[in-house]
Amino acid sequence: MDVIDDLNQWMMAEGRCSGDPLKVVDHFCSTLIEVGVPLWRANVSQRFANPLLLAWGIVWTPEGTEIYEVTHAQMLTIDYIGSGFEYIFKNQRPLHKSLRNLDPETEHLSYLEFAEAGGTDYYATLLD
Repeated sequence: MDVIDDLNQWMMAEGRCSGDPLKVVDHFCSTLIEVGVPLWRANVSQRFANPLLLAWGIVWTPEGTEIYEVTHAQMLTIDYIGSGFEYIFKNQRPLHKSLRNLDPETEHLSYLEFAEAGGTDYYATLLD
């Protein structure tokens, strides 16, 4: 079996049953890097209906993995408005954006921060 087949088997068996989302995301992303995907950062999130929280997610980087929560109030902040997340939720379609030659006057702060940290492309999509 090749590495991707091994990853698929791991995700369907050990990963799915582990009960440890940090371990699953870390293993998945690390394996992608192992096979040559130039992954610099990944954000995996889940929206849900809750009176206090709108979403829950994990941000992965090679330096570490962390869990975060999104409240309904955060949807009204500049961190969300104009972000890639707002775009995909509003338009219900993927977003692929180059992080090269960004205009600091018009681009969302998150894109500028990703570019400054070394990112070259931004991709976000909804999964059903």
